[in-house]
Amino acid sequence: MSRILKLTFVLFGLLIVAACGYWYGIQRAQNAYREQFWNETFRREYKEAKHDFAIVQLLAENKTNNAFEIAQLRYYTRLMLASDIAANSSNPNLMKLLQLHLVEAQAFQKSHPYKFPTEKDQNEWETLVKSPR
Repeated sequence: MSRILKLTFVLFGLLIVAACGYWYGIQRAQNAYREQFWNETFRREYKEAKHDFAIVQLLAENKTNNAFEIAQLRYYTRLMLASDIAANSSNPNLMKLLQLHLVEAQAFQKSHPYKFPTEKDQNEWETLVKSPR
């Protein structure tokens, strides 16, 4: 076999290996991104399901005053989750949009006082509403 033909086969083989490696890398990246997305989605949905279950239990027992507290916790927790998403996003409009809801939530909280069950959540909320706008 001529030297050029051998070199052509070697280069063609390297091209095939590189293409397969590139394809495999893309597949792994897509799977990792998909897995991260589903983990994050599951975490949020699980947390929401816990809140919903607590509301359902309280409503079943006709304890509507506690249901209001659970609904407040759900509302403020969702705003904190939205803040985390906006902080990690490259879209600056998300934080601007969130600020409007934070002002509304802060005004509502003044007329209907609420304290989070854990000090960590309370501190996170206070930091969020006192952040510079």
